[in-house]
Amino acid sequence: MKNRIKEVLVASGILFSLTTTAQSLQEGLRALDFDKYEAARNIFESLTQLDNKNGDNWYYLGQAYMNLYKEDSAKWAYEKGAQLAPTNPSNFIGMGELLMAENKINEAKAMFKKGLDIKRSRDGLVSDSRALSMVAAALVNTENKITDEALGYIQSALELSPRDYDVLITAGDVYLEMNNGGQAASHYERAESVNPKRAKAYTRVASIWL
Repeated sequence: MKNRIKEVLVASGILFSLTTTAQSLQEGLRALDFDKYEAARNIFESLTQLDNKNGDNWYYLGQAYMNLYKEDSAKWAYEKGAQLAPTNPSNFIGMGELLMAENKINEAKAMFKKGLDIKRSRDGLVSDSRALSMVAAALVNTENKITDEALGYIQSALELSPRDYDVLITAGDVYLEMNNGGQAASHYERAESVNPKRAKAYTRVASIWL
């Protein structure tokens, strides 16, 4: 009986931990959506301590640092994430975005390829829409933009996941950088319908019509 109680308590603890982590992840993403980068940094710093093998935690920590203009800290987060979660493409793509910001375009593209190759099948295709979308975002997030290549990546991502919220947001961002407000608004509005609880799509649409 004691062993059974112990098993239940352990299982409950694991479930509580997973639930708390999921809630914190959503809180961190919400902070990023609202441009609350200090709050996002604090949340993802805590998450990396709770689960340092989760590459996404390191990637989003790096993104928070990038938006706080702390490039050295972002680089540290991406490198740590790539080291601890080498099968997750996110942090390689994050490092590529940093290189884009430094105008090291060829090095950035090599890093993007390294990340995408993790998800590349034997026939040479990348079947991970999230990774493709991240590369598209990285190609337009800095002053050194390559919009035509970003469009190619996001179109591939949309073919794989036409109703993915983050893919739709990135598609809108790419079209906005190409001065195509109509297509940008269309993709943001589709993102709203997919997940009306997240704020980013609403703020993006509002920014177009201001």
